[in-house]
Amino acid sequence: MVNVVNDANLRIAVIDRLNLDANYAPPISPSDMNHPTAIDMNRPSFTSLDANHLGISDLNGLEYATNLKTLYLADNNISDLGLLSGLKKMQYLRLWGNSNLANLVPLADMNNLLSFWAYDCNIADINAVSKFTKLVSLNLNLNNVTDLNALSGLTTLTYLNLNDNNIADINSLKNLTKLRQLYLSRNYNISDINAVKDMNSLSELGLTDVNLVDISPLADVNQIRYLWLGYNEITDISALTKDVNFIELNLNYNPLNFESWCVHLKTIINNKPSATITSNLLINDRFTDMIDLSFFASKWLRQDCVVDSDCGGADFSEDSNVDFYDFAIFANWWMYNK
Repeated sequence: MVNVVNDANLRIAVIDRLNLDANYAPPISPSDMNHPTAIDMNRPSFTSLDANHLGISDLNGLEYATNLKTLYLADNNISDLGLLSGLKKMQYLRLWGNSNLANLVPLADMNNLLSFWAYDCNIADINAVSKFTKLVSLNLNLNNVTDLNALSGLTTLTYLNLNDNNIADINSLKNLTKLRQLYLSRNYNISDINAVKDMNSLSELGLTDVNLVDISPLADVNQIRYLWLGYNEITDISALTKDVNFIELNLNYNPLNFESWCVHLKTIINNKPSATITSNLLINDRFTDMIDLSFFASKWLRQDCVVDSDCGGADFSEDSNVDFYDFAIFANWWMYNK
């Protein structure tokens, strides 16, 4: 009998799935790889395979596994997905951590996919993903994606992770109104977030370090529970004052204007006192006292706060200086206790 699984590490995973003794296992045949139901109590169906973290590089044999619905091949050494092209029953596919993958074209006919995770795979072209019209969960974090047009028709998505790519334009996401979790952090040139304004199911939104200035589209998305906006260029946070559902809000390292510091931020806190809201080290605990004053005084008239990471919160304006403008904001929070 010819053994169809060449990769020794893949063979380990297949033998484990088939409940065979690794020391006495016979060659693995095509019929072993494709039975949709259990042969007996000792031979389960071959509809799922977990082969994560095994150093697999050769997928020979998997082309026969046409009844697979779940396949985990994460953190291996796979570069060619050609042998998976016929696995059209696939619903759950994990490929993350195969850093030389790049090409998703062989997967284009997997139109039954519900969940596809391929982060940290050096992927730039995601056109094949446009065929995954039943997708509920998609993770393409840590790739080289720039163009999101392929995602515009994936209207069943509820989870989308695009952190750490090269994305500037997110307009293609505007019709994905079922999204509950959307992560776009560290795509450094996103300036327009109008695409999210009709996402009325959104409960988590990550926009850390995207060079964002205008967050006014969030005024109509007031059911968000977790919102990450740190390390941007935001000055006006009035758009967030309608949301009474925050559990966590991160505004760290933004050059908020005086009204945002002294009026809008307090409104947000008053709306949901139990929320974790981080904006500045001196006021994050919501009680500004003599300890904070002593620290502020120790940074007074500093002009090098870029080097000193905003002087521990004393540089409210994020202009590298601790001066009377910062003191006015600090004074407004004096003895605040909420």
